[in-house]
Amino acid sequence: MPSHSAELELALADWGVTLTHLAVTPAFNPTTQTLTESTVATELQGIAGPLEAERLPKLPGQQQQHRRTFLIRTTDWPVLADGACHRVLFDEVTYDVTEITTSETAGWVRITSIRRD
Repeated sequence: MPSHSAELELALADWGVTLTHLAVTPAFNPTTQTLTESTVATELQGIAGPLEAERLPKLPGQQQQHRRTFLIRTTDWPVLADGACHRVLFDEVTYDVTEITTSETAGWVRITSIRRD
């Protein structure tokens, strides 16, 4: 029976794509009343799930948000300092990370995200 790491490497070889992790740190300037962001980009290999559209409840019209899930090696996913947030850049589209689920036994981090429009 293959190990979890061997299965992970095989899946990345078959379906892997290049993603860019964006570590975003906001800074508020009280003098100018402006919010700026400092961003550090790191390339990662991962697997991108399909883009899924979901209608937003309690909003008029056909408002939708688009979700995408990414799978990334646990060892590749960075830990951020307090106050920073994660974003993923894939196929020239930026996604806000809304949930991070780590599976230590399988070696994956499951990233749930919403496309920034």
